[in-house]
Amino acid sequence: MRARYKKKRGLPVTPQVCPYCQTSNRDTARFFAQCAQPLHQRCPVCGADMPLRSRFCTRCGAQLGSTTPPSPHPTSPPGSATGQLLPQTILAGRYIILRQVGRGGMGAVYQAADVHILGKMWAIKEMSDAAITDPLERQQARQTFRQEAMMLATLSHPNLPRVTDHFSEGGRQYLVMDFIEGETLAERLEREKGEPLPLEEVLHWAKQLCDVLEYLHSHTPPIIFRDIKPANVMVTPAGEVKLIDFGIARLFKPGKAGDTQCFGTVGYAPREQYGWGQTDARSDIYALGAMLHHLLTGRDPTVHPFEFDDVRQLNPLVPGYVADAIAVALSEQPEERWQTAAEMKAALCGSPTAPPVEGVVTAGSPPVAAAWSLSAPSAVRASSAADSGRMNMVKFGLGMIGGSLLAIGSFFSFMPSLLGLLLGPWVGGVAGATGILIS
Repeated sequence: MRARYKKKRGLPVTPQVCPYCQTSNRDTARFFAQCAQPLHQRCPVCGADMPLRSRFCTRCGAQLGSTTPPSPHPTSPPGSATGQLLPQTILAGRYIILRQVGRGGMGAVYQAADVHILGKMWAIKEMSDAAITDPLERQQARQTFRQEAMMLATLSHPNLPRVTDHFSEGGRQYLVMDFIEGETLAERLEREKGEPLPLEEVLHWAKQLCDVLEYLHSHTPPIIFRDIKPANVMVTPAGEVKLIDFGIARLFKPGKAGDTQCFGTVGYAPREQYGWGQTDARSDIYALGAMLHHLLTGRDPTVHPFEFDDVRQLNPLVPGYVADAIAVALSEQPEERWQTAAEMKAALCGSPTAPPVEGVVTAGSPPVAAAWSLSAPSAVRASSAADSGRMNMVKFGLGMIGGSLLAIGSFFSFMPSLLGLLLGPWVGGVAGATGILIS
């Protein structure tokens, strides 16, 4: 209306200049043509549309949002620590930083808008190599980042965020992926003040995690996540699980005697991730077991690493077969754990056909009797050995009885008496049948 009024009266029309992309736009436009950002802002009190640069609402006087134009480049000095990008910073000429959503020792994560796709939000992970002083080591780190970024871009699974882009800028590396709405399991535990989470929810999440781990481990070569913990698992409002942090994801290369670097989180990582050997799919299974133990008991494994009490002692509401499946996953030796995520999922579901670990005997259905009635693999093996010994004693006793009957039958068969002629064949037949059954 303002532009038509000025044009009708021959007055000059002042075009609006976008604070994001610095291009000129019509005064009547609702969005900037180049970057698709809105030309107006809505008052949070009365809902009136105000110019983007207005600081106060002309209708009700309420203070409006920040009007500071975005910085076209990162404000942090090159090679500095991560997590210092200011809101409205533009990365790669496309991504506008909105806010920081997380920060750790290895990087930071931001929510960003896409100037090319209106309304599209991304999560951008920022990593820095400032701590690496060796030029060759820094070059190797950057090369590894590019390789892992390309690897992650090939993944497609409902429980993984989609990786769409990666780039380097200002001495830092960036990974662009889908922005996931929801809360992490760490935030959920904090909200529940350390209390055990509902069994039904935990099992629902566990089955999804087993599915995505089976997907990752089935690649050639297998992809090992190596840092499963509540902070790295996001749950959407629909209850869908997402593994959100691949900062230490790696490709397992056969033939290596040990990992070149020790990654993981104390309490959730198995012993082999501390330099005791090469990590593989079973390392992720241990970490998943440690996290499920934490969710179902409320006991934080980072306080006393490698010490896990029976889940049922801490939470009697957990079924025996679930507690036993977690105990097998937490075995110290990798060969005693579930060998695949599919096996662990079957055990958590109480499937009587779940592939057992050596020495584990499954029988019956979980609602009637737990498929794994003991919490530790060693106890299972001891129980199986005792049962085997008792069975051998029974077989030995039956064998002795059968042998005695055979001897009596033979004795009577050679007696010339009428008793021997009448009874011998009958006794011998019984003894022979008994011997066949036993053998």
